[in-house]
Amino acid sequence: MKLFSPLPPPRLLPSKASEPQARPVARTPLEMARRAWRPDPEFSPPSSPSPGSLVERMRNIPRSRLIIGGVALLIVGAIMALFLLESRWGYSGKVVPVVFVKSWPATRSDADIQRERSAEEAAAHADAAASRAYIATLQGPARVKAQNQYDAFVSAQPKNLQPEGYVAPVPPAPPPSAAAPTAAKPKA
Repeated sequence: MKLFSPLPPPRLLPSKASEPQARPVARTPLEMARRAWRPDPEFSPPSSPSPGSLVERMRNIPRSRLIIGGVALLIVGAIMALFLLESRWGYSGKVVPVVFVKSWPATRSDADIQRERSAEEAAAHADAAASRAYIATLQGPARVKAQNQYDAFVSAQPKNLQPEGYVAPVPPAPPPSAAAPTAAKPKA
């Protein structure tokens, strides 16, 4: 049983161009195999590139394309170099500290304020005492370095948070230079 009727043969339109030459038809399987393995005489297989062909191809490329390609490669290289530098050293030199501000209710009394201030002062004094005790256990250059850090931190604090009786160290005066000119004595 046929489901579809056969298609009508295609109708060819007349052409003004000359008719292409028909290829000879292979009649036997051996001739068909020989034709399959033997290309047409007009067909030329791609040749392997000669050593100078890349240079010759580069000479045939317009100069504007070479310039645009070079600029594109330069831009990509610059972006990659910037990413490498940024990942290595970072782009921001200074880390900005985040300061959190406390939020108090509107009903906060003066007594609450005084209690919080006294608690902050007690905590600061306890931290300073712990730091001094730790510095006392150190010796040599480590002790000097830790004491300098402690002095820098404490001197930056407000006066009420500094330990009692703390006196900031006075930096040593620079030594007088030996090349300082001396006053000439007048001749009598």
